[in-house]
Amino acid sequence: MTSKEFKVLWEAITELRTIVLMTTPSTSEEVFLTSNQVMKMLNISKSTLYRMRVNKFITPVMVHKRYYYPKSLITQEILERAQRIQDQSNFFDES
Repeated sequence: MTSKEFKVLWEAITELRTIVLMTTPSTSEEVFLTSNQVMKMLNISKSTLYRMRVNKFITPVMVHKRYYYPKSLITQEILERAQRIQDQSNFFDES
């Protein structure tokens, strides 16, 4: 098996794994968002979402060459961002 054939096989296995993970019922059905939905929710640009993905700040699932993000992860990011903003606004209140 050549390196190229192995790469194609590995990509196929990875894609099948994500499809199985997305279709396997769990106790709490996870909802996945598209890149556009995430950008709108977080009010960020495409390049910011790319940097977050490359820096492993958020971990998407790739299906058919498209990224999908767990909604719970994005909701957690919104809550953490709100907490950071709250902490910064309280910085000058403490004296």
